[in-house]
This record gives sequence, C-alpha cells and structure tokens, in this order.
Amino acid sequence: MNMTTHLSPQRRRQVLVGLCLIAAPVAQLVGDSYYVIGDFPFAFSLWRWVGHLLFIPALLGLSHYWLRGRADWLGLIGTALVVIGSMGAASLFRIMRLSSVLEVGQNGFPLVAEQAFGRSPGIAASLFLGSLQFPVGLVVLGAGVLRERSLPGFAGILLMACGLLFWLGNAMEIDACLLAGDTLTLSLLGWLGSRLLEGSDHRPPVVEVRAGRISE
Repeated sequence: MNMTTHLSPQRRRQVLVGLCLIAAPVAQLVGDSYYVIGDFPFAFSLWRWVGHLLFIPALLGLSHYWLRGRADWLGLIGTALVVIGSMGAASLFRIMRLSSVLEVGQNGFPLVAEQAFGRSPGIAASLFLGSLQFPVGLVVLGAGVLRERSLPGFAGILLMACGLLFWLGNAMEIDACLLAGDTLTLSLLGWLGSRLLEGSDHRPPVVEVRAGRISE
C-alpha cells in the first residue's frame, strides 16, 4: 500500500486554521491574565498582539469552512469587522508595548502617544474605533452562524456572548467579564479548531436549482 507523509494542500489549510482557532484565544487569555495580575504593559500587550494577529486567519477560516448559504452576507460582514478590529487592536497593542520602556501617561500609554492623541483626535479615533469593531464583529458573526445553521445554535449564541463579554471586559474594565469572555472564546474556538484538526469541517452540501431540478 502506498503511504505518504505529505498532507494535501486542502488538509494543510485545515490544520493551519485549526491551530489558529486554538492558539488565538489561548494568547488572548494569557495576555489578559497578565493584565489582571498586574504584569503590565509588556507581557499583556505582547500576548494580546499575538492573539489578535492569529484571530485574522482563525476567523477567516471559520467563515470559509462553516458559513455557506443564505446567511453568507451576514457572516461575511461579521468576519470583515473582526478582521478590521483585530488589525486595529494589534496596532494599539504595539503602541502599548512601548510603555515598558518609555514614560507613561495617565491612561497607561507612552506619554508621547497620549500627547499625539490630544493634538490629533483622529489618530486616537482610528486606533480605538478600529479595535472596537472586534466585539461588534463577533456579535454579527454569531448572528450569521445562527441564520446559517451549519453549526449548532449554541455556537452562534456563544459568539455573540463572547463579543458582549469582550466589550464589557475591555471597554468597561470589568476583570471578571474579561476572563470569562476569554475562557468562553477559547472553549468555542478550541472546539471548532479540534474539529478541523481531526479532519471534520461538516460543510452543508451546496444545493443548486436549475430548470425545476435540484442538484447537489
């Protein structure tokens, strides 16, 4: 029997997305744990930066493998918002990481950055408003999953809950919500990532209607 150790390109993509789905929320949970125990800003911002970079391929992969059908538009909007939010947050945490070596202002950012925010509100808006798209995107993506029904209904509900807890934990600075949201995100995305690593994406069949005939 001809055996091969090489994975097909499709299988490699599945494995990569699966690993990102697991690693992204792990990095986020580790970073927020550092924040809660007071190891701020280097370790916290570094892990959160890594997490948001990994969320980009993770959520793009989730959308690719599990969102098919009538709800595509809603899921795509949610995915786009998550990607935009992750890029905005990654930029924000790069600036925060400089706080470990530079003089810090009242809000925990480098003093030079806070001065720039004060002189040009557009700079602050581009960073903070961009990162806020992340929790909004999770809620919209969760709604898309609920409509698509290619995953169990609880997956969509949990995605929406993750978005809400993320906002409460970060914007409102509620530590319990911060860690609860990270744990919930890890549980859900870790489950989806493990399914891909096992080789299961469970896509629904694509159904086409042509001249009164239904074909798959």
